[in-house]
Formats: sequence, C-alpha cells, structure tokens
Amino acid sequence: MKPAKGAKTTNIGKKCIIRCYASGVHYGTLAAHEGRQVTLTDSRRLWRWHTGGKDKGVSLSAVALTGIDASRSTVEPVLPEITLLDAIEIIPMSDIDDGEMTRMCLAVNQEFGSGMAGRLMDLIVAARKEVAKPANSPETEE
Repeated sequence: MKPAKGAKTTNIGKKCIIRCYASGVHYGTLAAHEGRQVTLTDSRRLWRWHTGGKDKGVSLSAVALTGIDASRSTVEPVLPEITLLDAIEIIPMSDIDDGEMTRMCLAVNQEFGSGMAGRLMDLIVAARKEVAKPANSPETEE
C-alpha cells in the first residue's frame, strides 16, 4: 500500500492507537496508511479502556501517554494483522512498554488490589515526566 500523495508516514512501524468511525478502537504497530485505510500488525481491539494515570480518565490521548488501567479495561487477544477501512484518528503511543506496564498492573492488582495498581501507574507517569525534563530546565535546578 503506497501512502496517499502528501501523506505523512512518520508513524509507520510505531505502536499506535487507531480510532475508527465504525470499527472501534484498535492498538498495534502501524504497518500501512493510505487515506482512511490503515493496516496494523499485532493488533488488539480495545472494547473498554480507562487510563493508567492519576486522573483515571478515558481519553485515548491519555491512554497513549500513560497506558491503561488493566483492572478496568477490556482488551481483546492479539490479531497478527488487521486492515481498518475507516480510521479517523491515529495516536502514536509514547515510549512506554505497554506489555510490561499491563503485566505490572495485572500483577499488582491481583496481589494488592486496584488502588495499589493505580498508585503504581501514577508513580510511573511521574517518573517519566521527570526523566523527560530538559537537564537545564528551571524545574530541575536546585
């Protein structure tokens, strides 16, 4: 599949969340994109989602930044490949390792309950924000 004339393909090969008009919300590696047609590999359908951050929201933008609260989300098994014909939004994931984050949340949730899993996610988000600050920013100088 060739990209549409003038289309940006900067997200090819990246993990993305795809919001579709009628096909739902999907997460996977963006393999191809032409107009509204998107092909994902290692794709999962998100039926229900809540963010993993302290706000406990449902925004897909926040999911892309902080991951999901596994105890309150419903995610389907992996499909090797899916082509979606009605993509209306492509949201690149941050550099979080979603698999590891989900495994951690599930483990903490099983061991300590959803409250502790939520606090763990808050700590992960705060740590990532701290690491992302420029070295010479006023917030990092003492």
